[in-house]
Amino acid sequence: MKFSVFFVLLLTYVSAAVWAGGRQVTDQQLASLLEACRDGDCQSVRALLGEKTSLARKILSTDEQEQKCTALDVAAAAGYAEIVRLLLAAGADVNSHCGAGVTPLMQVCALGRAKGSKLPTHLFASESKPSPKPAVTCPRDYLHCLRLLLGQGADIEHSDQNGRTALYHAAREGELAALELLLSQGAKVQGWSSSQSDPLCNAAFGGHVACVKALLIAGSPIVTSRKYGHSALNCAAQNGHVDVLRCLLQQGISANAESEPSGGTPLFIAVEKGQLACMQVLLACGIDIDRPDQDGRTALYDAAYHGQLAALELLLAQGAKVQGWSSYENDPLCIAAFNGHIACGRALLVAGSPIVTGKEYGYSALNCAAENGHVDVLQCLLQQGISANAESEPSGGTPLFVASAEGQLACMRVLLDAGADIDRSDQKGRTVLYYAAHQGHLAALELLLAQGAKVQGWNSWNSDPLYVASFKGHMVCVKALLAAGAPILTGKKHGFSALNAAAQNGHVAILEYLLQQGVSANAQSSPLGATPLSIAAERGQVACMQALLDVDAEVNRPNSRRRTALHCAAKRGQLEAVALLVANGARVDLRDNEGETALLAACEQGHEAVVASLLAAGANPSLATGTVTPLCNAVRHGHPRIVEQLLMAGADPLQGGGFFALLFGRDRPSAIARRQMTSAVDEQTKECYAEIIQLLRQAHISSRSGHRCTAPPTEKTPLLSQHSVGK
Repeated sequence: MKFSVFFVLLLTYVSAAVWAGGRQVTDQQLASLLEACRDGDCQSVRALLGEKTSLARKILSTDEQEQKCTALDVAAAAGYAEIVRLLLAAGADVNSHCGAGVTPLMQVCALGRAKGSKLPTHLFASESKPSPKPAVTCPRDYLHCLRLLLGQGADIEHSDQNGRTALYHAAREGELAALELLLSQGAKVQGWSSSQSDPLCNAAFGGHVACVKALLIAGSPIVTSRKYGHSALNCAAQNGHVDVLRCLLQQGISANAESEPSGGTPLFIAVEKGQLACMQVLLACGIDIDRPDQDGRTALYDAAYHGQLAALELLLAQGAKVQGWSSYENDPLCIAAFNGHIACGRALLVAGSPIVTGKEYGYSALNCAAENGHVDVLQCLLQQGISANAESEPSGGTPLFVASAEGQLACMRVLLDAGADIDRSDQKGRTVLYYAAHQGHLAALELLLAQGAKVQGWNSWNSDPLYVASFKGHMVCVKALLAAGAPILTGKKHGFSALNAAAQNGHVAILEYLLQQGVSANAQSSPLGATPLSIAAERGQVACMQALLDVDAEVNRPNSRRRTALHCAAKRGQLEAVALLVANGARVDLRDNEGETALLAACEQGHEAVVASLLAAGANPSLATGTVTPLCNAVRHGHPRIVEQLLMAGADPLQGGGFFALLFGRDRPSAIARRQMTSAVDEQTKECYAEIIQLLRQAHISSRSGHRCTAPPTEKTPLLSQHSVGK
């Protein structure tokens, strides 16, 4: 028995070794075949095919790349017609394609363009050292290869992963003979690739005028309706192929034809690339020089944007309008200033372009130069006699506002030297110093303070530079403003303090620094007289709350509506803030001016965890405000889990609101639930209120039997009649 098992195992091992060895030899043969096809060694190819003809069809895949290639791919890419013939005769698949979907037919039409990139060296037998060149090498003949492949039924319309066909590849490479052969075999002239171009576009892009003519004769359209497609006119204009452009225009196509994604004409492309010869051809054909694209930009705008001075001067010489507003509310001079093209800016000024315009919400060239820190452009514009205080921004700001917001110190100095008003405010009351503080540009802020800028200036939101620096968390700016004498608490009516701003956004370090200046933690300065503790509690800024409590902030101090920090935290569902306030002595049943407690607010908003925390802290579940109890609030707003919590805490299921509720049962929780369920429009809401009614009925039954409801009902009870609860 043992001998039999040993014999079987030995036989299995020997068979596996033989199979592995055979496979290794096969892979070696395949690698040798690929190498012979690459080098044009017909003799070796014949010998290898004689050993194993299936090698011609075999595909070798690699782990490093998702690419596969056959011997036919290699031979076609190299243009060895004789080897292609041998492989086809041996049964190679003429329509096999590599991982990218490229067939041997495409390899031929592309003249082996992909040879280096598609055929990695590790596919071949001798990857460590180059193999010796064969004594006799086949001549290259791509056109013959093409005929052989077509003769064997190669799919002429097959496209690769990028949507490119064999005709596309031939047009791109400018192979006229291959292109004409494909056309004679019925290849479709129009086929869009993933880059939104067709064979004619590619021939025009490459400047292959003969291929362009052949495609036009075959019926290829110059301008298509393809969405976002580029036309052959645009492609020729982009690369400066004047002869191709003339050839296309001679077909009767309008030079104003739109086919670019933004609706631009060929002139836009020529301007962008600075193709002056193509521009002259298009202008001579009567193209509309001032035609805007979908964004309102003209060819002159594009020339200014890209800094194409020669193109801009040519357009101006042809009478292009210097002022044309784009959808971005700027004109050619603005965009030239924005990008720092001073030569274009000077040319536009000479042509009469206005620096400051009356365009609503338009930006001036001064602002654009100041925003991007182009000092030379800014000085050039100011030398034209324009005031440094000219308003043209949407909010009425001056160039100094823009430079300050962007921290452009050099431009700020130029503007201040030119007489810019340092304390001027925009339409919303914000000063230059406010902008610097808002963005946290310390150097800009210090420059303004050194020039005498006022540290306090209230905007329409009742905040000043110190407030906004605290709000944004710019500690260095806060320190600089305090050193310059900015007050932490101001007498501004309804003004917000820097303490409140830091507490609201959780900037603990700034809050502690402000408190170190001797300001009371209980200072009230917001419109409702809220303390920093209330504001921090409302936003759930627990670290700031702790910092305020550490310096004896009054936990129960109310605002002008008698709402405490606990009210604010409970209404917003800030559980950690509620827990911290309760732990520090917050009174859970305090009422505000409307009689609302923290528990009432939490029940209304559906904050289950906060309700549980307040009940655990001793909040009265039956404390009513007028006719409203916490239970009524939870029922009205459809919070069954909160209803359950309140009932378990001892809330009276019949309590609803005084004499009329007692007399008619109108405002009792059960009546509220029935009304809400009747008016509900979706099944989910109806089920929610049905559950609430069951909870109330169970609690009512428990109370009548003398037992407190200590657990939720375990069984679903039938829906109640209109007067079954509390009758």
